[in-house]
Amino acid sequence: CKYSVWLVRKMILIWLLMAVSSRDSWSPSIRSSSSISRKAMDTVWIRAYSSASFPLLKLGFCNMDAVEAKCGEGLRAFCKQYNVPPVWHVGECVDNTRSTGILVGACSLLGKKLCEMPYAQSSPEWANEKGVGAALAFRLLGLNSYHCVEPQTFGSEKVTRFLKEDTGKMGLGVMIVNTDPQILGNRIVSDFEAKRKELGWD
Repeated sequence: CKYSVWLVRKMILIWLLMAVSSRDSWSPSIRSSSSISRKAMDTVWIRAYSSASFPLLKLGFCNMDAVEAKCGEGLRAFCKQYNVPPVWHVGECVDNTRSTGILVGACSLLGKKLCEMPYAQSSPEWANEKGVGAALAFRLLGLNSYHCVEPQTFGSEKVTRFLKEDTGKMGLGVMIVNTDPQILGNRIVSDFEAKRKELGWD
C-alpha cells in the first residue's frame, strides 16, 4: 500500500493488465503489449495476471533490465529505489483480488474512493468468458476497463449495452474498446491524467 501511495502521488499510475489471450497466441499478444507500452511505460506501474504475463515476460518488462530501457523518469526512480521491475506478475487470472486489496489499501491511506483514483483494468485480447466477468468485476468497483476486442455478446443488445455503458450510468466504471492498441494505451494514460486533475494532483 505504501508503494501504491508513493506511485499515485508521483504521477505513477496503476494499470491492471490481465487475460490478454490464450497461451497459444503469444504473437498477437506481444504486438499489442508492445504497442500499448510505448506511452504507458513512461509513467504507469503495471500488474499483470494470467496469460497477459507471458508476452510481458517475453518482452523483458518483468525484469530489472527494463528499468533503464523502458521506463520514464518517475517510474525509473521508483523502481530503482525499491529494486523492483516496472511490471509485476501477481498470479493467475483469478488472483485479481490481490491487487484489489492493495488498491483499496492505498485509497484508505489517501482517504479516496476507488472510483476517484487513477486506476484501470485492461484485457486487450481477451479470449474467454472469464475475461468478460473479471473486467465487469472491476467496473463494478468503479474502474474503467480497456479492450482491443469487443465482448462476444452480440446476441443481446441489452447485455452488450449493460457491459459497455450502463455501469457508467450507475456511477461505476465503463468499458472502452478500440482495436488499435496504441490508441487504447494513450486513452488509458489520458484518462489517468484527467483523474489526477480532478484530484488536484497536477
